[in-house]
Amino acid sequence: MRTRNKICMSLYGFIILAMCIVACGESKAELEERCMPVLQNILNIQEARDVMRRDFHIMTIDYREGRMSLESWKSEKNIWLSRENALSLEVDSLYDHSYKTGCL
Repeated sequence: MRTRNKICMSLYGFIILAMCIVACGESKAELEERCMPVLQNILNIQEARDVMRRDFHIMTIDYREGRMSLESWKSEKNIWLSRENALSLEVDSLYDHSYKTGCL
C-alpha cells in the first residue's frame, strides 16, 4: 500500500512538473484545467489495473494451493487478460493524447 501511494505521489509530482514546463503560453490554471481530467483518468485506470493484477495473483495462489480448479482458473485468467488488454489500450491512447496536447 505504501509503495502504491509513493508511486501515485511521484506521478502527481511528475505531472505537475511536466505541466509547469510545457505551459509556455498557457497559465498554470489553464494547463491544469485542460490536462488534469485526462491525467486523472490515467491514474484511475492504472489503479484499476493494479487492483485487478493483485486479485488475479491471489487467484493464482489459490489455484496453486488447490483451492481453485484448473477450469475456474483458466476462466478467470481469460477474463483478467481481456480486461487488462482493454485497459492497457485505453491508457496507451490517453498517454498518446497527453503527449500530443502537451500535457506530458
